Amino acid sequence: QGGHGSLLVTNYQMVFSYGGRRGVCIPHLTVVKVAKRDRATDKNSSDWDVGGERGSGANPLTHKMGMVNMERRDTTPMTVIVFAASTLIDVSNDEFYPNPTRQCSKLFEVLMSYAFPRSLTKVFAFSYRQAFPPDQDGWRAYVPDEEFARQGVDQSGAWRVSHVNHEYTACDSYPRKVAVPAGIRDWEVKKALEFRANGRFPVLVWKSAHSEAVICRSGQPLPGLFRMRNKEDERLVALVRAANSSPAPLYIIDARPHTNAQANTVFRAAGYERGSYEGCEIVFLGIENIHAVRKSYTRLREICTAPQDDDERWLQNVSETYWLQHLSKLLQGSRRIAEHVVIERASTLIHCSDGWDRTPQISALCQLMIDPWYRTLRGFALLVEKEWCSFGHKFSLRYAHGGSSDRQEASPVLAQWADCVWQMMRQFPTAFEVNDALLLELVEMAHVCKFGSFLFNSESERRKAGVHKRTVSFWSHVWANEHIYRNAHYQAYNGPIFPETSIRRLYLWEALFFRDCTSLPSPKDHCPLHA
Repeated sequence: QGGHGSLLVTNYQMVFSYGGRRGVCIPHLTVVKVAKRDRATDKNSSDWDVGGERGSGANPLTHKMGMVNMERRDTTPMTVIVFAASTLIDVSNDEFYPNPTRQCSKLFEVLMSYAFPRSLTKVFAFSYRQAFPPDQDGWRAYVPDEEFARQGVDQSGAWRVSHVNHEYTACDSYPRKVAVPAGIRDWEVKKALEFRANGRFPVLVWKSAHSEAVICRSGQPLPGLFRMRNKEDERLVALVRAANSSPAPLYIIDARPHTNAQANTVFRAAGYERGSYEGCEIVFLGIENIHAVRKSYTRLREICTAPQDDDERWLQNVSETYWLQHLSKLLQGSRRIAEHVVIERASTLIHCSDGWDRTPQISALCQLMIDPWYRTLRGFALLVEKEWCSFGHKFSLRYAHGGSSDRQEASPVLAQWADCVWQMMRQFPTAFEVNDALLLELVEMAHVCKFGSFLFNSESERRKAGVHKRTVSFWSHVWANEHIYRNAHYQAYNGPIFPETSIRRLYLWEALFFRDCTSLPSPKDHCPLHA
């Protein structure tokens, strides 16, 4: 749907206004493909109207001279048509382009430069400037020392804060400060990380205030086909187990299906923990990988934005995307971990393959279930910064920032996690101080690069690019607008929450999947007004 109007292009977005309606805003980094065609070089196309070139009697208001086609993430494509009577003004350079063919080329060049920047330091976040007071400094949303102190890590005696990764030399996708068992020495950690995918050795991310139970995370081990062993890695895992006096085993939570973990022993010289890890119990959650999630999400978005011509098959179509099934698996696994920690007072070690997709999903979800602090506005910001940003979720790779990444590696991992959080919020409407507006904004900002929080693939890359000094934090924006993102029905509850995980209790998140859907307008209130 569209019409004759004006297109305003800034360094962040394009705004199309027509027919007196509110402008349609399209951030540049939601565009995944741009192509142009003009009448001068594509004369034989049936898309052009009859009437010859400009000046041959055709109406200049309807005479098409060029087109710029755009494919956008998660929504319908858009075409900008340049007519014979169109004009283009480059305000930044004070230039006027009267020729429609040149207008089309200029528009194409500008959109390509903004949608596909040469480097991530050219995205809008590095141009965006807004000052915030010190109490709204989002870069302090997660301060490791403060979080370690809140959890009592140093006071426990069984754990210590290690600086083995101070310059990111041990693991470039980990934060500089990590908590490890007090009995392990740094040189042993360096030996152990050689046996873990991408050097992601087991570290503590959460400690119970009521017991000795902890939640740790890592990458998969690397035993390979010949079942190699690493005594330092085994010692590190044994010390995690020994730090908890509970008779329960250390649950090693492998997020993958068992068959996938077995296949990795052959194709990636990796695998999973076997019998050499005493006092441990391995649990496979059967959560599918990023490729299955991408396929499911794309299919669901397609049927949600399709014309209303297949309503009879709607429920079947939704079921066949397997999106709700994927959510159910995530919630089931996270609840299982929460029950191990709360009921059995057991410790857990979570990993998937690399430890930066499914691992933060289930680690953050189970912490939301267990720890009420993370369900507050400030605590939620801390959780996202810790589990997603600090521990190296690959934002640029998964969301194809600037089009420089392999799109086969793109996947809506964060959106899937946010959907799980929304399902929990729906079941416990007063337990969360945050609302769904924050979840939607989080998903959107991870794509459009307005803030520096979700740029690059790790904390080390962000520090190298000077993100903390040169860009604004997403959480500064959130804290300055707390009235928008706070749940008005919030009531503090200091206990754990255990959501229902059956598909029967899960719902389609309309605000996420029906956004920008023109074929299905939002329902309107037709109740009569009473005097």
